[in-house]
Amino acid sequence: IGAIETLQDITGRKRAEEEKVKAYTELEQIFNSTPVGMRVIDRDFQTLHLNRRFMEMFDIDSRHFASGGPAGWDPEIMRTDRILMRRILKGDKYVEYEFRMRVREDEATFIVHASPYFSKDGSVIGVIENFTNITETRTLQNGIMRVAEIERQRIGQDLHDGLGQNLTAVTFLIEALKEKTAGR
Repeated sequence: IGAIETLQDITGRKRAEEEKVKAYTELEQIFNSTPVGMRVIDRDFQTLHLNRRFMEMFDIDSRHFASGGPAGWDPEIMRTDRILMRRILKGDKYVEYEFRMRVREDEATFIVHASPYFSKDGSVIGVIENFTNITETRTLQNGIMRVAEIERQRIGQDLHDGLGQNLTAVTFLIEALKEKTAGR
């Protein structure tokens, strides 16, 4: 014949939930707007998070994920994951690794910066990877090295042709001078 009513002030909890959503939204925006490809993998090499730039760099979309894991990943990325994970689990706090692979029919060079992904209790539960495409940089470096080698060869040839001929002429002049002065 009656009712018991309990009122509870949940203002603080609501504010905390709103702050959590705001923080998550900001972090997601930062994660997806960075110019490097980012990916987080667990100890079983399952992708936990990846950003838009990573998907653009490697020309992947949702078809690459079946049952929570990568389908059709390039073997070079999987090999790189194993190397990075092994080094992180050995205790390395920061690992840098360079690798090459084909993307969209082109050969590309990437540098990966990896660091441990920790649980709340401080144990390593995976790896945070940052991928940077350095193909253009490597191409420019190789071009500079080729130009430097060509220039070095040209200078060597100029020295050989110019200075070598002058030294030979001086040698002949010295010999001629010796012969002239031999009787004196």
